[in-house]
Amino acid sequence: MSDTASTLIIPPRNDGADSGPGKRGMSNSATEAVKAAEPAAPPAAATLDEAALDEVRRRRVFAFFDDLLVITLIYATLMLVLGLAGVIPPGRPWLYAPPLYPVITIFYNAFTISRSGATPGMKMVGIRMHMKDGRPAPFLNAAAHALFFYLSVVLLTPLVLLVGKRSPEKRFLHDRWAEVYISNKQKDD
Repeated sequence: MSDTASTLIIPPRNDGADSGPGKRGMSNSATEAVKAAEPAAPPAAATLDEAALDEVRRRRVFAFFDDLLVITLIYATLMLVLGLAGVIPPGRPWLYAPPLYPVITIFYNAFTISRSGATPGMKMVGIRMHMKDGRPAPFLNAAAHALFFYLSVVLLTPLVLLVGKRSPEKRFLHDRWAEVYISNKQKDD
């Protein structure tokens, strides 16, 4: 080892007292650079007018039954194929049925909504699902919406749907939880 001691030089700390009206220890130009680098706030949502919400609740009921029919056909076809293929021995597909139906339902909703902003049933009745800023709901929000719908109806009874009657935006509880909006399709959609 050497006998010379190494010296650590620490620069004086700038506590911001002499730096003016910026962030602590920063000059005004540094403060402006930091502000420019901060992400901008998301744009304010366009308010949904009455035309965008006209008869949305009624249309949602019809869309639900249309989609329920499509999901049931997908499920029945899958069960038939699995039964015929021998993956599930004959007579036992009903043991696997309860967990398969909700999985198909959630993926059906999430996939179709994230791809086009609406399920086939929603398209038939002319409604769409979107985020507050108007962009289509992403996969996770659409999946959460379907999951929250079925959980709220099963656990809290269908009376939970009465929340939508009191909402000015005609949003149900599961819409709020998934942070999505349902409105009529616009002419340019």
